[in-house]
Amino acid sequence: MRWIFWVILFCSFTTACAIRAYKIPTPAMSPTINPGDGAIGDEVSYRLGAQIERFDIVVFKAPKHPTMGSTDEYEVKYVFRVIGLSGEKVEIRKGVVWINDRVLEEPFEKIPDERGFLPIVIPENEYFLLGDNRPNSWDGRDWVPGTIRKEDIYGEVVKILPGYYKE
Repeated sequence: MRWIFWVILFCSFTTACAIRAYKIPTPAMSPTINPGDGAIGDEVSYRLGAQIERFDIVVFKAPKHPTMGSTDEYEVKYVFRVIGLSGEKVEIRKGVVWINDRVLEEPFEKIPDERGFLPIVIPENEYFLLGDNRPNSWDGRDWVPGTIRKEDIYGEVVKILPGYYKE
């Protein structure tokens, strides 16, 4: 009977460490995820070897910025979509994403804009992320550098809970 206690304790601990809930406060991922929605993040799969793939929606540590991102004293987590993978050349021309000199077909709903982004080659173990609400997203087009390191990606959003935090 004592083993049941240890199994329950182990399962409780691993589940608590594997899954996190997030409240979405901004429209940066609209229309996919809206302010007041909840997002459930799996924070174990990537650490156990699952590959980060194009179009994954991920939870990550925001780049340092005095008003919009992480600082030395405070860590901010964001939720955005992976657009470019390690080793790829990414460029945005008049709002159209190009990967390795080919137009990227984005099979999800987004709010487009006309901003551009000069070509870069994504360093090894780094990724290029964008919000789905392109005119209202502080994302890879704005960061220096424009990429996020793999170790700063906490996990993948596996479930969206529409209106979960609305009052």
